[in-house]
Amino acid sequence: MKKHLLISTLICGLWTMDYGLAFSQIYNGSTLTVQSGANLYFDGAAVNQASGTIANSGTLHLKGDFTNNGTAAIASTVKVDGAGTQSINGVSTFTLLDVAKTGGTATVTGGTSSITDILRITSGTMNANGNVVIVSDASGTALVDDFTVTQPPGTLSGNLRVQRYIDGSPSNGFHHLGSPVNNPSITELSELSLYGTDGVAVTPQPTCDPLALDPSSNYGNLFEWHENGPWTVSGCWQSGWFVRSAGSLTKGRGYAGIVFGAPTTLEMSGVANTSAFTNVTYAGLSHTNATGDGWQLVSNPFPSPIQWNNVPAGFDAQAHFWQDGGYYSGTYQPMMPGVGASHLIGSMQGFFVRTPSSGNFTLTQNDRSLGDPPFFQDIVVNTLTLVIEGNGYADKTNLYFSDEGPSNGWDNMLDANKIKSNTNQPTLFTNVDDLRISINALQFTGHPNTIPMGLFPGTAGTYVITAQDLNTFDMASQIYLEDLQQGVIQNLFTDPIYTFTADPNDNENRFLLHFNLSGQTTGINANGDNSVAIYGYGSSINMMVNFEQPQTGVISIYNMLGQEIYTEKGSYMGRHEIKLNNIAAGSYIVRASFDKNTYTERVILAEQ
Repeated sequence: MKKHLLISTLICGLWTMDYGLAFSQIYNGSTLTVQSGANLYFDGAAVNQASGTIANSGTLHLKGDFTNNGTAAIASTVKVDGAGTQSINGVSTFTLLDVAKTGGTATVTGGTSSITDILRITSGTMNANGNVVIVSDASGTALVDDFTVTQPPGTLSGNLRVQRYIDGSPSNGFHHLGSPVNNPSITELSELSLYGTDGVAVTPQPTCDPLALDPSSNYGNLFEWHENGPWTVSGCWQSGWFVRSAGSLTKGRGYAGIVFGAPTTLEMSGVANTSAFTNVTYAGLSHTNATGDGWQLVSNPFPSPIQWNNVPAGFDAQAHFWQDGGYYSGTYQPMMPGVGASHLIGSMQGFFVRTPSSGNFTLTQNDRSLGDPPFFQDIVVNTLTLVIEGNGYADKTNLYFSDEGPSNGWDNMLDANKIKSNTNQPTLFTNVDDLRISINALQFTGHPNTIPMGLFPGTAGTYVITAQDLNTFDMASQIYLEDLQQGVIQNLFTDPIYTFTADPNDNENRFLLHFNLSGQTTGINANGDNSVAIYGYGSSINMMVNFEQPQTGVISIYNMLGQEIYTEKGSYMGRHEIKLNNIAAGSYIVRASFDKNTYTERVILAEQ
């Protein structure tokens, strides 16, 4: 005969991890306390009655059936580690539920088992049966872990319910998302109140007005992106968005959903994309035209974060995230590959990637990771971060210097394109090979002296550019910002904040960045005197003269053999450009001699 133990109050707390109590059957009607470090084993059926509370700070082992009719929350670790068939029933909230069975299947037969941290499938089989919820709320998002165990993991079967909390704060309401379960019905996003004609694109106005579609256009609140159009308005990105309101979601594909106002929790139910799938592939992606340019909206298809480290074959390294809230709301910000919390992509998160030709976007189980990630990383070695603020909005662009990998041209595994910000918001970028760049990786030794920087202000107003992360460079370095429109050069080390006015009709190629990094013998104004700045840009030599009034001087240019190849005399004030015809690419010495001072600089010119 089995032993039945009726408990009014039992405190189990003075045990180590190596010792515990075991009960063949237990009914708890009051408070059952398991203190930190203790193990309590339920070898048979366990029932937490309506008046019962389980205060667990240790490890609770369930080897038989478990029914919870009492207080739902069960903290710390609960192990389902029986050898045969087990059932879990009732309403429970587990912090960490570890399925470590040696045989049989544990089935959540009724009620709801909510996981607030980790559902770990160590061994054996668990049938979620549509009654297990991976919780996401304002405090964080839980995950399924069947990828960290050393032996082959267990199996998670049945439908799993996976949540994603959205705070609803951004005014535009757009969020990029995907499915963590295998190709579910689109009705799983019923929280969005889907509408519109499924599979029909929106129709832009002929002017591609970013604030208004054609009056006859289809519209909805869930969209998918088609890189290949068809482009009903040539060159207009709006033509690539198609309304989705019926059918199924594709695993690995990303979608743009609209959530307005109050916080919303999306929940999808289906067979989870766990280790039962060796990998998850969103296939047949291509680079078909200059407008779509190979950009594809994908997503993290797993009920856990992924580490953006092993970039799928056929794709550039950059991943771009729509900022639906916070300081950079309304802009796309990039992530480059790496290891650590700042390179994690959360479950159900959608993001843009780019293929230069074609490829299948494939993620493997090895890409999965523990954590509850922030979306973006900051590069912190020899990095210049330039932040622009204005009209209540912000954007940023990054340049970093290294002798380990970058060229001074486009590097598809190191550089990241710039995607234009939301309408009326500023977009700041640098230029490489006629491309607009958000992360610009350059050689530290032999980097260009001058990098062009562009701006789409979005709307007219006063803007501020702030140089950040200057402390990542040697203190002897020099970095200058030149405003070609205003004829101003500013040393960012001595004054990292530049204020100016801008208008959408301004030339986008308004700025230049000049670099003389520590240990380099080329750059702008290496003699440290701010009165005269000399730099090379393209095949031209430029000089900014900051005297109080015009001064007469002589400018001489020498090749590296010491031979004078050009000289001129004149009166100088402000910006002066010397265009040299038929000059070979390479290094040259420029000497500017005035009444009291001589300024000498070595510059690098490109072939004309």
